[in-house]
Amino acid sequence: MVTLKLDYGKLGFKAGIEIHQELLTKRKLFCLCSPTLKTEEPEFLVRRYFRPVLGEMGKYDEAMLVEYEKGRTVVYEGFNDVNCTYEIDETCM
Repeated sequence: MVTLKLDYGKLGFKAGIEIHQELLTKRKLFCLCSPTLKTEEPEFLVRRYFRPVLGEMGKYDEAMLVEYEKGRTVVYEGFNDVNCTYEIDETCM
């Protein structure tokens, strides 16, 4: 068995972790909307287009460039009583 010793600093390796947790609350975290999950026909749709932007390191995300070149979009379904502008990135600070 061959064991490789990698110098992650020299390689520029960086890793992170993203954790999602469902909480049992009476309202959502950043607004007063109900955390109700609905399954009926949505009252509105929000279409998001993939578009590459420069990251913190001054480079474009390669995966985003690939999806942008494919013309990918994502459609979110919404309801007036449980979705607000904070959730759909439309709130200006």
